[in-house]
Amino acid sequence: MKISVLLPYANPHNLDWIMKIPNVELNIGCISSTQNYRPGYFKEYDSIEGISYFFKDNLQKKHFLNELKKSEVLITLGVFNKYFLSISKYCKKNIRLIILSEPFNPVNSKEKTLLRNLWSMIIRYHFKNIDFFCIGGNAVKDYYTSLNYRKSRYYNFGFFPDFTFSPPNVRKKDDYLTIGFVGQLIPRKGVDRLLELMHFLSKSNYPHKLIIAGDGMERPRVQDEIVKLGNPNIRYVGLISEKRMLASFLEDLDILFIPSYFDGWGAVVNEGIAKSCAIVSSDKVFAALSMVKENGFTFSDDFKVIFERYFNDYSLLNKHTQNCKHVFGQWNSVNVANEVYNLIVLNDTKNNKVVIEI
Repeated sequence: MKISVLLPYANPHNLDWIMKIPNVELNIGCISSTQNYRPGYFKEYDSIEGISYFFKDNLQKKHFLNELKKSEVLITLGVFNKYFLSISKYCKKNIRLIILSEPFNPVNSKEKTLLRNLWSMIIRYHFKNIDFFCIGGNAVKDYYTSLNYRKSRYYNFGFFPDFTFSPPNVRKKDDYLTIGFVGQLIPRKGVDRLLELMHFLSKSNYPHKLIIAGDGMERPRVQDEIVKLGNPNIRYVGLISEKRMLASFLEDLDILFIPSYFDGWGAVVNEGIAKSCAIVSSDKVFAALSMVKENGFTFSDDFKVIFERYFNDYSLLNKHTQNCKHVFGQWNSVNVANEVYNLIVLNDTKNNKVVIEI
């Protein structure tokens, strides 16, 4: 079977599992550079052998379109862009369209419902067989159902960065617990909550370390607050852009703090679990809702009580870090690639744990 994949850029959280789908012929096209979407990140994904990069030269684009004509399946990340419809004429009439989609972002997006309804009508005219891989579960299904994709099938899904598993650090009472934050330093990522944690830890007698990695408009605010607090156990280490360095950063943590006000998925949850971090996450991070099962906590308001529980009960922390192995066993790039194969090629999901119809 030939499967074509169209991505706006070489997003590793998609490519890491897509390139592992077994026993199929893949035709992957990336429209733009990673640097147009995530400056400073993922540069190595702009030069993978066998991927057609449209922004590099027109021959690569032509190659993708020629192979698309022979494909039985087209997987695409989102559909609300003008480029997507322009390729419909290269698709077989009975091609199966699989749309990867996160839920609608209420924090920094402006929804154009009328325009999206019209766009959706055109898509349904061109593609009769449409499935959704819902990166965020029912929230995605509810959104697209509201846009009249009522005959489509919807499957639970996520992002799946390619990280190997590392066993946990076992902590004894009075050991220092290392808490980490890694991500964009912007308001949506909950920087105000990060500052609140800094103050809470600095006023406490708990043996703690807090390490902050990332960059963004709120970086000066974070750095200024670190200076004001004068707490030597709180450090800012800058931007981490390489996978190897991120893995090393996470391996040193006991707890990963994810305070976002909205994350359509939040692949850092996958990455933290792969490195056996207990997860303390906002309940607006969709990855946490799927993956935090006896390996951490989610919160809607006061998160400080969670840290108090961990500092007062190291056995609970050790239980949660040890439980990461089971969660990682299901939510990893190899497993999900096999489950996608079961669904697309074998039309069988009875053994699937992640890619299940919702």
